[in-house]
Amino acid sequence: MEPNDKISIVNLFKSKPDNIVAMCGDGANDCGALLSADIGISINFKESSNITSHFCYKGDSISCVSTILRNGRACLENTRIVMKYLIVFAFNKYICITYMCTQMNVAFTVSQFLFLDLFLSLFYCLVVSKTAANRKLVKDPTQQIYNIKFIFSIVGQIIIANLFLVRISVKQIDSLH
Repeated sequence: MEPNDKISIVNLFKSKPDNIVAMCGDGANDCGALLSADIGISINFKESSNITSHFCYKGDSISCVSTILRNGRACLENTRIVMKYLIVFAFNKYICITYMCTQMNVAFTVSQFLFLDLFLSLFYCLVVSKTAANRKLVKDPTQQIYNIKFIFSIVGQIIIANLFLVRISVKQIDSLH
C-alpha cells in the first residue's frame, strides 16, 4: 500500500465526527499516516517514523496499544484530580484568609503564605504522582470530566472544609469569652 493511500484511509476514518483514529506503523512509508492519525504509534522505534508519531514502542507488536490507552486515561484522571484540588484549595484558601483577615484580624506574611502553599501542595503532589493507570478501559472517559458527580464532589469538599472552619471559629470565640 502506498503512503498516500494510508493517509487517505486515516483521513476517511477521521471524517466521521465520533471517530478517534489510531495508526500503528513500522516504517518510513507510515510517517504521513502516523502524523494524520489522532494517535500515531511507531513500532520498532525507527528514526524516520518516531519523529512523526505521537508514541514510540521498541517492540515488534501492537500489544502496546492498551498500555498507551491506559496511561493516557490515567493522565486524564490525574488532570481531573489536580483540577479538583486546585479549585477546592483556591476557594477554601480564599474563604479562610478572608475570614481570618476580616473577623479575627489576623494577617499572614509572605513566608506564611509560601509555607501554607508548599506544605499543603507538596503532600498532594506526591500522592497524585503515585497514581497508577486503571486496568479497565471505560468507553468514553471524556464524558466524565465535568459531570454532575465531579461538581458535587467539589461542592461537598468545599462545604466540609468550611464546616471545619466554622467549628474552629466557634471554638476560638468560646475561648475568648
